[in-house]
This record gives sequence, C-alpha cells and structure tokens, in this order.
Amino acid sequence: MPLNRWIGWDITFADMFDTGISAIFRPLQTPFVPFLIIGLGVAFWSKNYDLGLKVPLKKSARVLVVLFPSIAIAQLMIHSGGENHSMVAYIAEALSGTGDAYPLIAPFLGITGTFITGSTTISNIVFAPSQLETANVLNLPEGIILALQHAGASLGNAVSLFNIIAAAAIANLTNYKEVLKITLVPVVLGGVVLGVIGWVLIMM
Repeated sequence: MPLNRWIGWDITFADMFDTGISAIFRPLQTPFVPFLIIGLGVAFWSKNYDLGLKVPLKKSARVLVVLFPSIAIAQLMIHSGGENHSMVAYIAEALSGTGDAYPLIAPFLGITGTFITGSTTISNIVFAPSQLETANVLNLPEGIILALQHAGASLGNAVSLFNIIAAAAIANLTNYKEVLKITLVPVVLGGVVLGVIGWVLIMM
C-alpha cells in the first residue's frame, strides 16, 4: 500500500564504526511524529503560537542523559563477543553450573534482561536462546524454563530504569532511586515465587 511505503521510510546506519552492526530508524513510525503534527495543528487552529517547548524539552534532555548510556551498554552486551559468545551467553553458561536449582534462577535472568534493556521482548530475544541452551545442557523441560524467562522478563518492567525514568518524567518526579527502592522488593519476591513454582513443576 502507498501509505505503508510512505511511513516505512527509514534512516539506515550501516556497519557502524566498522563493527558490522547496523541499525534502522523509521521516524514516521514513532509516536513523536503524530503527536508533533497534532500539537502544531492545535496550536495554529487556536492561534496560540506559544508552544511551551521549554518544559518538555528540559524533561526530554534529562531523560536522554540517563537513557542513552543504558541503551549503549545494552547494545554492547548484545553484540559483544564477535565470533564467540556474547556477554549475556557467558552469564547464562556460568549459571548453568547450578544444576537442578537452575529453575530458581531462570526468572531472574528475565528480570535482569528487562532491567537492562527496558523491554520484555528484547529481554526474551537476548536471554531466551541462552535459557534454551542451558535447559538442554541440564536436561530440564524447555517449556517451563522459557516460561520462567518470559514471566521474569514481564516482572522486570517494574524495575526497568527506562520505564521508571519515562514515567517519572511525566509525573514530574526526580528521585528515581526512591521509586526503584519501592519496586525492587516486590519484584525480587515475585522472582522467588516464580522460581519456586518452576522448580516444583520440574521436580514433580
């Protein structure tokens, strides 16, 4: 469809810094563009040309300063290793030494993935292959281990710095550490409960 082709326009960053890593940015598929168009339309329709950009730009800059290094670290972890395993894979390999107790730890890999990347989906993309490989090595049920990964990744949204900072910016909060302190204990307890359930299901 013509509309799909139009909004599918992208900016490609190929082979960044000769690393073989590429990225694609589709500006017309981000929420920013429709919000910008509607905002400008409302401003001109109401003849209120004071767009009040100072406050949102200040909040956006504060969020960007925190999020950009986090995104960079997440990408480094994902793409590290070259021909060898990535940092994430080595972490999972080390944890496989726990043997039959691994189901107790599996949810926390998912939580860690979401904490680092800010996305349940990306946490699953990054950690699920390692979880699957570990399950095969330890001869554990793949379905249960992957379910623990996904459940942990979903739970990790509560401690994801991306989510906390983005929500805090909207709510005009600046004490991110306090929010993280409040959510950390329930997430850890939830991870323990998930791990125990998974361990019981495997041991039955």
